[in-house]
Amino acid sequence: AVVPVGVSSTMPKVESIAILIEKNPSPLTAVFAIPAGTEPTVTTRVKMGQSSLVYALVRSDGKVFVASKEIKVTLGGCGGWSARDHRLPRSTTRGSAMADPMKIRANAVGDATEVKVLMNHEMETGQRKDAQGKTVPAWFIQNVTAAWNGKTVLSAQWGPAISKNPFLSFRFKGGAKGDKVKITWVDNKGETRTDEATIA
Repeated sequence: AVVPVGVSSTMPKVESIAILIEKNPSPLTAVFAIPAGTEPTVTTRVKMGQSSLVYALVRSDGKVFVASKEIKVTLGGCGGWSARDHRLPRSTTRGSAMADPMKIRANAVGDATEVKVLMNHEMETGQRKDAQGKTVPAWFIQNVTAAWNGKTVLSAQWGPAISKNPFLSFRFKGGAKGDKVKITWVDNKGETRTDEATIA
C-alpha cells in the first residue's frame, strides 16, 4: 500500500528527522537533514506491506525524541487515500528514470517558500518477483538534495520503502519570487537527475 507520511516538529534546533516502519523488511525508510532556516516539517509517501507502527525520530539540540502512530493497511488502501493523487506518467524510456523531468512547485508563502516535488522513478525494493519468478533487482533513489540560490535547504537519504514516483514536500525560510530552487537525486545504480523551478 502507498501511504502518505508527514512529520512535523515545533522543537527548536531540529537537526534531522527520520522515518522508520517497524514491520517493513528495511525499517529505516528515510532520514532528512534539516539545516538552519528549514522548517522541521517533511511529507513523503512510503510503501507498507502490512499494518505497522510508524516511528518518527527527531534530533533536536543533540537529543533524540520519538513519536509513533499505528497505520492500518487494508485491501482498499489506507484511510481512503488513493495512489492516483500524486501519480506521474510512466517513463517512455523503459529501464531509465531520466526521460521525464521532475515536477517541482515552489511558492512563496509569507516569509517562507513551500516546495513540492514529484520524481519519476520505479523505486524497486529488490524483493519483488517478476512473472517468471525472478527477483527484480533493487533500483531506488538513495540521495536527494534541494538547493536555493546555491544553498542546501534540505538533504535526504532514502531506502527502498519510499514509494514509486516519490513525492516530497518541505518548507524553508526565505526565497523571493523569481529565485531558483534546484532538486537533485542520485539512485543506487549511479543515475542522477537535476531539475529546477522558479519560485512563484
